[in-house]
Amino acid sequence: GDNENERQQFASASNFYRKAGEAYQCAARMYADALDRARKAGRRAAASATLHNLGSLYAAAHLAQDALPYFWEAFRLEREARNDLDAARTLSEIGLLYEQEGRARLEQWQTPSASGDFFWESARRLSALTMGDLRLEQAARFYQRALDLRERFRAAARLESLQFTLVEETADAHQQLAMLLMFMNRPEEAFAATERARGRALLDLFGQPRLRAQAEIPPALLAQETALREKLGEWHDTLRQQLEISPFSEKITAAQRRIAALEQQYEQLETDINLRAPDYAAFTGRSPIDAATAQRCLDDDTALLSYFTTPQATLAFIVTKTSLTALTLPVSED
Repeated sequence: GDNENERQQFASASNFYRKAGEAYQCAARMYADALDRARKAGRRAAASATLHNLGSLYAAAHLAQDALPYFWEAFRLEREARNDLDAARTLSEIGLLYEQEGRARLEQWQTPSASGDFFWESARRLSALTMGDLRLEQAARFYQRALDLRERFRAAARLESLQFTLVEETADAHQQLAMLLMFMNRPEEAFAATERARGRALLDLFGQPRLRAQAEIPPALLAQETALREKLGEWHDTLRQQLEISPFSEKITAAQRRIAALEQQYEQLETDINLRAPDYAAFTGRSPIDAATAQRCLDDDTALLSYFTTPQATLAFIVTKTSLTALTLPVSED
């Protein structure tokens, strides 16, 4: 009886994995066909979306080396189209794959092999350690760059509703970076990352447009900012349309130059607004306090205790006048 039950369970599991494999292969073929049609039609937006989907498909199957070329090609097309939000999402996916490889390499470094050759074993573990550290460093840079792209998209978004779509995924990205920095034993940077996350969450809670309405900002500057946002949005739409119509048109270069010029004007206008409303600038500048600054604000008898919760764990920081202690506690958001 037990043997028959085991045989049935094994057959059921085998059938499940066979069907899952067939579904995976079918999805890969469908995406590849869609990508070929998008490229032939010159539809770059559709091509970049399909490339991202192919990368996600291979990543879900734990085939990172197959996924990365699709993600990188999608990222290139998204940056050419100045599609900062999708580019940020793609770069976060790339960062996750690099982080996973880095962690796997460090596990190899910590796990001895069965080989009795001392020199071969030393070389293997050194290679695993070096590549592991490199991949984690690259992942941290990709995560930070993805956050920068999200902030740039947020600044140029014409509709407040578009900014609301960023709140949850930006919080996830901050958590991802902070957890990685803690794993890399870089507590000062992890503390700064959690403070940046807290600052962004506070701004999202209050709502930046409402803060601007309450600040003493000249109406003419606010009107100029609104007009620049509208122009930026229109030129982004024009660029995407031209990329779909003719990928090699001179109009694409002209649109990219116009967007760059408008972005420069927008940055200068933001500087002018901050100069005219220093209280607003101080609140929204999102210059987080770092550990060294916090230590200078403390006396010898005072300690700062800071918590930062994530879905996986809670990061705790104890800051005194002369030290910083960072702990990862097995306490999730739930």
